Amino acid sequence: MHAMHSLAGFDANLLRVLAVLLEERHVVRASRKLHLSPSATSHALARLRAAFDDPLLVRAGRSLVLTSRAESLRGPVAEVTKQLGALLEPREPFRPERFEGSFTIATSDHVRFVLMGALDAGLRRSAPKVDVHFLSFGPKSLDDMREGHVDYCIGMFDPMPPDLRFRKLFDDRLIAVVREGHAAAAERAVTKRRFSSLTHVLVAPTGARRGMMDAALEKLGLSRRIACTLPTFLDALHFVARTDHVTTMPERIVDPLVDTLGLRRLKVDLALPSFRIVLAWHPRTDAEPPHAWFREELARSARSLPPLGRGGASSSAR
Repeated sequence: MHAMHSLAGFDANLLRVLAVLLEERHVVRASRKLHLSPSATSHALARLRAAFDDPLLVRAGRSLVLTSRAESLRGPVAEVTKQLGALLEPREPFRPERFEGSFTIATSDHVRFVLMGALDAGLRRSAPKVDVHFLSFGPKSLDDMREGHVDYCIGMFDPMPPDLRFRKLFDDRLIAVVREGHAAAAERAVTKRRFSSLTHVLVAPTGARRGMMDAALEKLGLSRRIACTLPTFLDALHFVARTDHVTTMPERIVDPLVDTLGLRRLKVDLALPSFRIVLAWHPRTDAEPPHAWFREELARSARSLPPLGRGGASSSAR
């Protein structure tokens, strides 16, 4: 016989046979419990003897007794087979109302502003014990998600890394806004050159010095001066409301705040960019029921958003 030095080539199904044989100490009784034929059980015992390089069960008169090696295996084998059984048990259906856990999302204040209300309302109804932790999206957020420090990232991703999963949440588009009383606000239509000549505030959550607006102007042979770069959209809106700068930012965050902050939308003779916000996650969570459910909750929250252009200031310049 050759001693078993590793699990390589060992049939894990034999552990169940061994556990029953050590308990019953009788091949026929063990075969009944295992729903095997006596010959199949005897064959399995022969394989176990070869694997452990030990007789395991030896005849003593009319019965079988355990060898010292078999006696030492009883406890460990029973524990291992119990754990294997637990691993192979079908998972209980996921019930959000009973789930106690949390999810961490890295995203911008734009997405938080747009989605948090609908997401929280849905969670309070269907899963009141779930907590959500938001982080600001930064240059390392995708790597943090790959390493398991963050569950989800939400934003614009171009290109979309091939090792991650993505799902559309909602569309948005840029609009240009200035403070109430700004000279440009009195103009019926702001020309491309007039718009590019204004001093601009850029929102750059990751620290970039250029945005979509710069690429759109370049196609027209124009450029703009970025007088100030800020990390959050809400900072930029409050800043523009107190200065003579202009900013272009997502319609869904501007619309609810136009009247509150005293802003005016500019009607610009220029097609302002639209964009798509997507949810990103790592494939390791694909089959996890809590994560699959939470992704649906995020998608449901996004579907509940009103269509673009429904807000008071989004349809025309005020």
